[in-house]
Amino acid sequence: MIPDAARDVMNHLAGQLVVLILIIGIAYGIPYLLLSLIRVPAAIRNLIATLVMLAAIYFSFDKLFL
Repeated sequence: MIPDAARDVMNHLAGQLVVLILIIGIAYGIPYLLLSLIRVPAAIRNLIATLVMLAAIYFSFDKLFL
């Protein structure tokens, strides 16, 4: 059996991981879709969406885990 304190910690960390994954997906998807709507070339669209995603990962990791 897992003690209640350990289960609570694991549930909290799992929730944070799910939120981080959602932030990553949204942070890449929204800029990618917006840039594709205004017909930006694929290489530039991927680059900008990746930069936005990396910035979102940095700030959300700083806020959630540190």
